[in-house]
Amino acid sequence: MIKVYSDVTKKYYDGVREAEQAEKEYEAEKSEAAEIRKKMAKDVEEKRKVYEEAKTAYYSSLKAFCDKYGNYHMTLGKEDWERLLSDFLLF
Repeated sequence: MIKVYSDVTKKYYDGVREAEQAEKEYEAEKSEAAEIRKKMAKDVEEKRKVYEEAKTAYYSSLKAFCDKYGNYHMTLGKEDWERLLSDFLLF
């Protein structure tokens, strides 16, 4: 029996039908993965917008407080420093 090689899946199959079926399944999985990636990217972008809005509101409130009272004291723990630095680092 002759083996059929699929350029799409990069595998050998026992027949043309098996190869075509595998290619269809591969393309469906690839399409589904692309849709999931697109949805996740959209979710990340929405959360980034919410984060930026919250950060802007925080800095605005902090500035108003400092303008009125001179300064604002915070005690920072390890988690706080990591959160602050995460704005400047790429994980």
